[in-house]
Amino acid sequence: MLKAAILGCGGIANTHARILTELEDKVQITALCDIAKERAVGFNERYAKNQATVFTDFTQMYQEAEIDVVYICLPPFAHTNEVQLAAECGIHVFIEKPIALSMDIANQMVEAVEKHGVKSQVGFMSRFGAAVERVNKRNGDYIQKRRGCVCNRHQWRHTWEMAQRV
Repeated sequence: MLKAAILGCGGIANTHARILTELEDKVQITALCDIAKERAVGFNERYAKNQATVFTDFTQMYQEAEIDVVYICLPPFAHTNEVQLAAECGIHVFIEKPIALSMDIANQMVEAVEKHGVKSQVGFMSRFGAAVERVNKRNGDYIQKRRGCVCNRHQWRHTWEMAQRV
């Protein structure tokens, strides 16, 4: 059973949590973290049957919870060292795009993942891009297809100060 954590319990995290609950025979949500504790508590009720441990500090979550993979669902401006610390703890990482607002921070994330040998993936929808089309032609049904729609109306997306580098 894969033990999953979600860091950032708003927006797109609902989609990830819903999909993880559909995989209940393979994945268990063991930890939830958000700076607004009530959001993490709500996720625990909705998606983890109150079985996950709730945190407001991801450092504490990484150290105390049983986690194989963390889904990092933070707004771009909120990224700090959560990827690097997860890698140091041997926790695999799924992170929403963009992973960082500067190349320096992005490179630090990549270096940490490579150094500690954890797997990582960026949630970047490019299923109709040229590279994906070439892979599909070469490998047939190798890539799983999942269809969905997400409407993002987060306040920070409409504020130049917060969204200018996204």
